[in-house]
Amino acid sequence: MKKGVFPALLAALIALLVIAGCGGGDDSSSLTKAEFTKQVNAGCKEHKKEREKLFKEVSATIDPSEVTRKDQETLISDVLLPPYEKDIENIQSLGAPEGDEQQVEDIVKAMEKSVEDVEAKPLIALRNTTQFAEASELQKKYGLDDCAF
Repeated sequence: MKKGVFPALLAALIALLVIAGCGGGDDSSSLTKAEFTKQVNAGCKEHKKEREKLFKEVSATIDPSEVTRKDQETLISDVLLPPYEKDIENIQSLGAPEGDEQQVEDIVKAMEKSVEDVEAKPLIALRNTTQFAEASELQKKYGLDDCAF
């Protein structure tokens, strides 16, 4: 078990260094809106696939006839939120296209509020997507259709 910890830590460190080097928006290599939306949508598609895979894995460990409230909350915290939080990190790491900083900031704030709302009342997320409504509306309006719930 200890043997696998070092590679995982190394991978996490490399990922942090890559993310730290990608951010900004103050440099001259700012993405165009088309490039930004293409990259963000691609990340969201990848994270949706990850969420589906996690859902299948977690669902396989839960007996549907004996699902508890705790099982449902675990499903939300372990399956739904981590890929969504990766979407937020992806948007932030790319930096907003020049002139669109406020729109992108509003999208990120709405997404972060969605996370807070789901963490506060996770079982609502099992029944509907109302906690993601504001973020989804802003994402679609900006062209981030693959990120919206």
